[in-house]
Amino acid sequence: AGLLASASPLALALRSAWTGLAAEVASDEVPGPLDAPLAAAGIDMATGKPISKLQRAVTHQRERVVAAALEADIRRLPDDDRRKPAYLCADRLSTSGISAWPTPGNELASAIFAEAVANYLGLTSPACLPFVGRAIHHTTSTLDAYGSAFFSDTRLINRDASRAIQHDTLLYALAGWLREAGIQHTVEPRFLFLGCVPATAAASQRFQNHINTATLVPDLAIAEPSSPTPDTLRLAELKTISYGTSRYPPRLVNRRRAGASSPVDHRQSQLPAEYAKHAKYADEQVCGVPSTATSGPFRDRLAEFGSLLGLVVGSYGEGSDHLHGLIGRIATRIGVDSGLREGAPSVDAAIAAQRQRLYRSMGALAHRARAQVVLSGLK
Repeated sequence: AGLLASASPLALALRSAWTGLAAEVASDEVPGPLDAPLAAAGIDMATGKPISKLQRAVTHQRERVVAAALEADIRRLPDDDRRKPAYLCADRLSTSGISAWPTPGNELASAIFAEAVANYLGLTSPACLPFVGRAIHHTTSTLDAYGSAFFSDTRLINRDASRAIQHDTLLYALAGWLREAGIQHTVEPRFLFLGCVPATAAASQRFQNHINTATLVPDLAIAEPSSPTPDTLRLAELKTISYGTSRYPPRLVNRRRAGASSPVDHRQSQLPAEYAKHAKYADEQVCGVPSTATSGPFRDRLAEFGSLLGLVVGSYGEGSDHLHGLIGRIATRIGVDSGLREGAPSVDAAIAAQRQRLYRSMGALAHRARAQVVLSGLK
């Protein structure tokens, strides 16, 4: 107390620094060590005990105040400003991917990196800007500053197989990590519903037509001991979604971080009903089940696999809840094995390292794949 009341240079510096720091957070409801008076600096006002790692706690409080102010500014943006969903929908996957150190497999070429960063921030496409307003070859669409037509115009969506490449890049990366983790799986299994097909040539041909259109071919069948099916498989479907009012409606974006579903989680929730619809159609067309029936061979078989895993990657590189869960499961399996084998400080540390690695790699792949759709469309 004597020091603080004195006019020494140290006392003056302490008072000035603490007053200035406290003023930064005074108008916010973010609790922290700067709420205390200078005489109690470093003391937790709730417990009366010293605060461990005071500098870190002060920095954390200041950063949370800045983040809260930034989010308030973002929420005041118009709903059609793409910076709004880009910020509010960002998650660990999108952030890890864009900030990943360019290790082998995570590197982004200059043009792709520029596209990825611009999209991550909700800014206009550097590659598209010079050509805004021009007609796109063989379509009636014109190019906008974000390259939206490459994701919305049905004539462009899969030109040069760019969207299929985007999807398959992510799918086979997941399959590779499942293999590394020793988790049994099959990519695009075509045999799961064979037992539902009546033993007639006509029914077999109709079923083959369904298989050819991939309506009953999941992206992955993953071994899962808790699955109710006799072969302990769980089906997973990988989807990518792009910015638009149907996938990123204001009602989802504006309520993000307030307990509401994110756009990717909303898309995840739609997938089971879509699969059930495909199974119902197969029951009617392949098995001759009446349209009014509430069950059939295909629907019964689908139900055996339990709930569908919806692995959704969003426009900004963010992932659905099921995707985060699968990444966590893979990281746990790899982390346990590698931790025991390589002598990690602890199994938990090994799992955390693997989770960080997978998030960086999956995030970088998501950003790269989307940027490549834009760049290939401009060729």
